[in-house]
Amino acid sequence: MVESKEKYKIMVLAILLGICCVLTCYFHLVRSTGVVFTHFFYIPIILASLWWKRKGLAVAIFLASFLIFSHFFIRAEPVTGNDLIRAPMFIIVALVTAILSERIAKTQEELREAEERFRTIVETAPSLLLISDAEGNNIYVSPNCEKITGCTQEELSGRTIWWVHEDDMPRAKKVFESIFREGSGGKDFEYKAVKKNGELWYASSSWEPLKDEEGMFKGIVFQTIDVTERKRAEERIEHLNSVLKAIRTVNQLILAEKDRDSLLQKACDALIEARGYDAAWLGFLTDDETFATVKGSGFKGDVARFCERVMGGDYPPCIKNALAQREMLLIVDKSGACGDCPLKNTCPGKETAIIRVEHTGRLFGLLVVSLAAAVTAADDEEKILL
Repeated sequence: MVESKEKYKIMVLAILLGICCVLTCYFHLVRSTGVVFTHFFYIPIILASLWWKRKGLAVAIFLASFLIFSHFFIRAEPVTGNDLIRAPMFIIVALVTAILSERIAKTQEELREAEERFRTIVETAPSLLLISDAEGNNIYVSPNCEKITGCTQEELSGRTIWWVHEDDMPRAKKVFESIFREGSGGKDFEYKAVKKNGELWYASSSWEPLKDEEGMFKGIVFQTIDVTERKRAEERIEHLNSVLKAIRTVNQLILAEKDRDSLLQKACDALIEARGYDAAWLGFLTDDETFATVKGSGFKGDVARFCERVMGGDYPPCIKNALAQREMLLIVDKSGACGDCPLKNTCPGKETAIIRVEHTGRLFGLLVVSLAAAVTAADDEEKILL
């Protein structure tokens, strides 16, 4: 493609140079004049300088030399002052055009490189870049939008409130309207978001206004990053703090409460009130298989029915396994087989931790807690519980 264009340029220039030579011979030999026709010389001179930069000076030098040469061999009259001015003028025009053409080409190359760097940064950055006009319509969305939001560039173009979760939509709309009303910048606005497939994630957006030379508001540049891992970690820390708070409360109850049944009930209530768990129950054993008392809290009446069932000797599979095994902690996934346990359908998908309460090798009872939503028992929580 490049080679064919170069051949085309050479062919065009050869034709123009041929015309210039014919015109020179005609006006000098037939018309015996040296005016008017030399204006045509500037066409190949300028084209050559634009196409080949300073190398194109060869065309100007050739035409200038041919013009002077024709006076000695074609035209009878001697070289005039006008021709002496025209000849160097060809070279000057060619040189100026070549210099300007080089500067334009250099500027275009710098712009191309800057655009390429910008594209590389945008396409490789973990953040999502979005540019909106003054009316709030998206005019640019970075290619990584599909990876972050699940939506394509076409799906996000022209839209306003895009991936914000309905829980945070009112708050986001208020901020969004304020941005375009005041034309102000902002940073670290965090909110819940939802991907195209319904997956929940957490986003943090920052933005800066776009203004013209006169300071008129033209739009907004948004940058959004996925902060889901950080938010999950914060939620995890908050959950563990609530568990520690509940355990401290239980320790205080042990020192203050003398009645066994009241102690067990208040301990369960403390675990729930601390918002560490959704449900909790404690069972005190008379031997390795028989419960003397069972107290629980959470899930309204479901835990009470569960406690009655356990006191009646009807143990669900998870309790049987906890009594039979020797491990201190048993994690039960409620999406698994739980038989006809009353709590089976209360919290589907959640995990339940069953802790064997032992001392000096003797089993005194079981502590069962149902983990809060979006929380999975990990090593750090197991250490706290044990």
